This record gives sequence, C-alpha cells and structure tokens, in this order.
Amino acid sequence: MRSAAQRRTAGNASIAARSIRVDRILYMLADALAAGERIELRGFASFSLY
Repeated sequence: MRSAAQRRTAGNASIAARSIRVDRILYMLADALAAGERIELRGFASFSLY
C-alpha cells in the first residue's frame, strides 16, 4: 500500500501532466485563431471563436 506522501506525489504528477496537455491545447487554439481559422468549442454550451 502506498503512503500518503506517495499518493500526493503521484497526484501532483497527474495534475502537472494534465496541465501540460491543457497548455498544448490552448497553444493549438491560439495558433488556429492567428491563422484565421474558426474554432468551435462544444460541451454544455457552444462557443464560436473567429
């Protein structure tokens, strides 16, 4: 069984990995907008950026 410190460390690494993925998505969106492309974000509500 893992200790509380090991669980915290694993949890922080998971958060950091997700943060990097979110950053990559944001950069991709910014590049697409800069290139004049239209972006649609869909979920509970829809947003269009162009």
